Amino acid sequence: MLTVTIGADAVISALSLLRSVCKMMCSSFHNRL
Repeated sequence: MLTVTIGADAVISALSLLRSVCKMMCSSFHNRL
């Protein structure tokens, strides 16, 4: 049960990190245009 919570936390943190990276890439891409 504990491993499931840790896995969920890892997935959520990974998704938020991916979202922030996407935002940075998108903003830099728009600035380049």
